[in-house]
Amino acid sequence: MAMKGGGAKKSSQSMQKEIMLELGGGMSCYGQIVNLTQDNALIGTNAFSMTGRRPPSVGTTGIMSMTVSTHGKQEALKISCRVAYVNSGQIGLNILASGLTNYQQELLRQVTEGGSN
Repeated sequence: MAMKGGGAKKSSQSMQKEIMLELGGGMSCYGQIVNLTQDNALIGTNAFSMTGRRPPSVGTTGIMSMTVSTHGKQEALKISCRVAYVNSGQIGLNILASGLTNYQQELLRQVTEGGSN
């Protein structure tokens, strides 16, 4: 994944949160977040190990969806992203922060800082 250099250190959260990844061309899969920052996500999935399922191409854009707990309730968080790399069983994503509302950015910050389940 392309990581930004310099500046303030970004919070990172290792977790096993379930997600749904919907990519261009009608491609979708379920997976688990292995690592998440406000800029990048590493997703573990075996969805593309099945015969006949091609993995996504680098540069493909999509939406990563997850459920987060905030203020005592469950909320859907949808994050715009771009595939940065694909490896056996893993997909690296760049988070497209410009596509997020202020509220979505705040929810993402809570998740990356461990303030949400």
